[in-house]
Amino acid sequence: MWLHQYDFRTFWDKGCVSHELADVWSRTRKVAADAIQTVVFQNNLQKPVHVYYAPWRLPEEYSGEAPPGGSLKVDAADGEVLHVYSKRSGGKLVAKRMVTGSSVQRVNLGKRRGAEL
Repeated sequence: MWLHQYDFRTFWDKGCVSHELADVWSRTRKVAADAIQTVVFQNNLQKPVHVYYAPWRLPEEYSGEAPPGGSLKVDAADGEVLHVYSKRSGGKLVAKRMVTGSSVQRVNLGKRRGAEL
């Protein structure tokens, strides 16, 4: 929002605060920064899980499946929210993760079996 370009008394009247432009930009999923973060979902559960990108005020976008005992890598931007469901359609929400600024993030789903101390 560029409030300094307008008279502060009339910027509401000129439509400088609408959400339409932000909504259009959010659909493109273009990153403001040059770096893209990688989120690795490690599935330690007995069933597959499904990961979705969950943009604000827009429908979720399917990112992929992490098989039991396997992993899924998802490229995302800082601040994006990823949802993990038990089924591809109509499943239970297992986890929500917000992408942070670190280049690689690991998300463990469930307890690791046979882990030695």
